Amino acid sequence: MALIGEWVQYKDENIDKFLDHIGSPAEKRGEILSVHPKVIFSKDGDTYKMEIVGPKKTLESCFKIGEEFDHLASVLTDKRRRAIANKIGDGKFEIKGVNCDTPIDRLVELRELVDGEMVVTLTTDDIVAKRFFKRP
Repeated sequence: MALIGEWVQYKDENIDKFLDHIGSPAEKRGEILSVHPKVIFSKDGDTYKMEIVGPKKTLESCFKIGEEFDHLASVLTDKRRRAIANKIGDGKFEIKGVNCDTPIDRLVELRELVDGEMVVTLTTDDIVAKRFFKRP
C-alpha cells in the first residue's frame, strides 16, 4: 500500500461541524483542532497497523483487509466501533462501521494518496470533513 510510512497532519476542512455531529464535547474541540497528529502505517504479512500519535497518547488499530476489527474511530473521539477495512486501490482504502446505530458507527474514513499527500475524508450522514497529511 502506498500509504505505508509516516504522515503528519497539517490542515483540515469542516472538522468543527463534523465534531459537533459525532458528539465530541465542545470543551475538547479547541484542543483537538490545535493538535496535528502523526499517523504511522505499517504492514506485517497481511496485517496492517495504523498508529495515530498525539501529544498525550498513541492510538493503535490492527486490521486485515475485509475482516471486522475493533477500531478506535479516530483521535477526535474516544469512541470505539466495529469496523471493516476495504482496499480500493494501491493508494486508497476505507474503514467503515459495520453497525449504523450512531453517527460514529456510520462513519466512513476514506484514506487516499492525492498528489503525494494523504487525504482522509470523514463522512457520516450528510457531513463531510477532510484532514490533510504530508510526509515529515
